[in-house]
Amino acid sequence: MLKNLFVALCLFLSVMLEASWSPPVTISPVNSDSPEVKLDAFGNATAVWKSFNGSNFIIQAVTGVYGESWSTPVNLSAPGQDANLPELAIDAAGNVVVVWSRFDGTNHVVQAVTSLTGTPVNLSVSDQDAIFPEVASGPANVSVAVWMKFNGTNYFIQASERNGTNTWSSPVNLTSPLSGNAVLPQVTVDLNGNAIAIWTLNTGVNTVVQAAFRPFGSSWSVPQTISTPLTDNFEVQIAIDPLGRATAVWRMNNGTNNIIQTATFSGGVWSAPQNISVVGLDGFFPQIAVDAQNNAVAVWQQTVSAHNTIEVVSRIAGVWGTPLNLTTGLQNFVSPMVAVDAAGDAVVTWKETLIADSAIQAVMHPFNGTWSAISDVSTSGQDSDAPDLAMNARGDAIIVWRNNFLTQIQEARGGFFVAPPSSFVGTIVKHRFINRTKYVLQVSWSASLSPDILFYQVFRDSQLILTVLPTDPFFFEVNFNRKRSATNYTIIAVNVDGIQSVPLNIRIAND
Repeated sequence: MLKNLFVALCLFLSVMLEASWSPPVTISPVNSDSPEVKLDAFGNATAVWKSFNGSNFIIQAVTGVYGESWSTPVNLSAPGQDANLPELAIDAAGNVVVVWSRFDGTNHVVQAVTSLTGTPVNLSVSDQDAIFPEVASGPANVSVAVWMKFNGTNYFIQASERNGTNTWSSPVNLTSPLSGNAVLPQVTVDLNGNAIAIWTLNTGVNTVVQAAFRPFGSSWSVPQTISTPLTDNFEVQIAIDPLGRATAVWRMNNGTNNIIQTATFSGGVWSAPQNISVVGLDGFFPQIAVDAQNNAVAVWQQTVSAHNTIEVVSRIAGVWGTPLNLTTGLQNFVSPMVAVDAAGDAVVTWKETLIADSAIQAVMHPFNGTWSAISDVSTSGQDSDAPDLAMNARGDAIIVWRNNFLTQIQEARGGFFVAPPSSFVGTIVKHRFINRTKYVLQVSWSASLSPDILFYQVFRDSQLILTVLPTDPFFFEVNFNRKRSATNYTIIAVNVDGIQSVPLNIRIAND
């Protein structure tokens, strides 16, 4: 066992600088595309995509209970017409909402389900096209959906919501069709049900970033322009912390370069825009994530000498740092995504574009730590595309993508959460002999549900007494005197990244 432990510790030292991900798992039928994924508080995943059934594109979904296999895909949209652009959200109670846009034979209509077995309902009115829906959820059964609606001349932004029920409100206009062309809305909801929607609006002079705020149970505010005057702005994204403090990012074109900017919302007020990318270089497709303390991580794609890199910058205690290049080499790195857990641990994923094929890659960053080495998440040699990323508050992470070689959706799990061993129990067995009585404490446990466990450690009164490999028996015995004082035993699981599970404790009272 000591030899095995030495080998395991050497392995730990060799891999601890590179984040580990589970092997890719295929979760969809062939001819599937546009995957999206979310996690609930317990690591249970829901993924959606569009899939071609031989006649039309339909929206499908699967669920993956933490530590178990994925379910069989279910159809969410009706056959007979094409459905596209699926998006989903999971509320604080674990309820799933999925939205998409479906052609009804005349126009595109935004539809939604509030469970994977529910019947789709129309959120938009089928008088003109409604496309590019987004959805966000907060407390139980509180969700807000937004989309682009066409009036024959311009697109404008509409919203619908449900507040504690499965009934969606009638759509309301967040912008006027007369104000210009409003496109690509995003929405976020905090744990109190307050919502912020954000989009870009072409006024005929410039393209500006606008936002509207909706306190829970109240009406939407008048749109407010939050971008720099006399500039063109695109690709807006937004994230919110549990207390309702929001951070938006977007690409600003100043006539010479494309700069990534940010603004924050707190107490009903937006801050002035701030540059977070290097002026003089071109940044595109920013993404943003915030933790429970309102620290933030932003990523974007940056063009340098005709190839693209992935840049990242963090905001800690309200102060943005210096951008860092996460990628190396002359390949093209595109489509970045970022997620953080409640403690500020971060995961970033992207697509690496090669001449022959593309791969999905990822890095991890413990809060106040350093970025890991790059991990290949997808299978080498199988062209992959369209990554999406989700992480929950405790640190579970999941990446989904399209395997172009298989034309199927695949997933891999990683992150910062390590499930503790289960069923950590101690049993006292009494052995009677002619002249004495012997007591034996028998301790056992079951394996952690997390992948890539390197070893388990057992402590007695805070002192390490045993290290056990996953291939060893999950059992040990201790002989003791009945008259000894109470003893505390603790066990943790440690994965190959050096991340520890929460401890499990048993207290043996010997009196």
